Amino acid sequence: METRRHAVVVVGGSAGALEPLVRLTAGLPREFPAPVLVVIHGGADAGDRLRDIVARAAALPVLVAADGAVAAPGTIYIARGNFHLMLRDATIQVAQGPRENNFRPAIDPLFRSAARGYPGRAIAVLLSGALDDGVYGMSMVKRTGGIAVVQHPEEALVAQLPLNAVQHVEVDHIVRSSDMASLLVRLAHEIESGRGGTPRGAVPDALPDVASPDNIPAGPPSTYSCPECGGPLWEAEQGTALRFRCMEGHAYAADTFLASQNAKLEEALWTALRVLDQHVQFSQRLAERSRARQLSSFVRMYQDRADEARSKADLLRRVLAAPRRDQAG
Repeated sequence: METRRHAVVVVGGSAGALEPLVRLTAGLPREFPAPVLVVIHGGADAGDRLRDIVARAAALPVLVAADGAVAAPGTIYIARGNFHLMLRDATIQVAQGPRENNFRPAIDPLFRSAARGYPGRAIAVLLSGALDDGVYGMSMVKRTGGIAVVQHPEEALVAQLPLNAVQHVEVDHIVRSSDMASLLVRLAHEIESGRGGTPRGAVPDALPDVASPDNIPAGPPSTYSCPECGGPLWEAEQGTALRFRCMEGHAYAADTFLASQNAKLEEALWTALRVLDQHVQFSQRLAERSRARQLSSFVRMYQDRADEARSKADLLRRVLAAPRRDQAG
């Protein structure tokens, strides 16, 4: 297969990423020599809304990514809401596969596919955001000879994602969003002229097309269960980062996995509180019915049950009202 002569730029971000993304894309010239693919976490209609916002400022054409389209240089492609965006060779793939890091679209599948399809020619950019979606994919870009660019954490509205990237990846450039466009122009031209990165090997852990018992993730089984589907998780230590994946394809980086566990715990506590409140109400109702029938022993029994449930509910309310420290940025 003929070696590509152009680079590919893949951009990811989450909370606080809109403003730096607009600033970045507005600075790219019409003759920019690489396709630009973008995943920003959002809702089901986020792709159309994001395209409209970016298109108002960008000189390049801006499209919502369509499955099977060729990723053309000088074009910006925005991920569709609720669909992963990936590359296979120079062809765009849009797939409603399993969530990764609790998101669809997620940043990691895009970055991994760019590392696999453009070894030594991928430029991965991470903008403002929480947790760590995209950090593992950026490490794959680096492992295959690509370039890692991160928004300066001091500028990012939510600094956790850039900080995680700097902690776990040998980042090449840490820059403010106002300087990103000129940097990307220089890097893309260097790659086009053959002065870019050097391919350095294959990418493991490709996003599975279909999950099955034959598609067991790499790494040893862990003692944890998937927060999304409840299935067993396999664990992999990649560089300085831990990752988990279940047989259904749900994948988590370490911070996202911890946040997912916290979310499941909070959901369980609210469910328990609702059941306890109902238990108090129903026990008191039975106590009143027993009082009307002058069954004093049953009155005491049901009232004791109501008091015990109320005490547990009060404890849960205090737990749920306590400040949380599980998220940074």
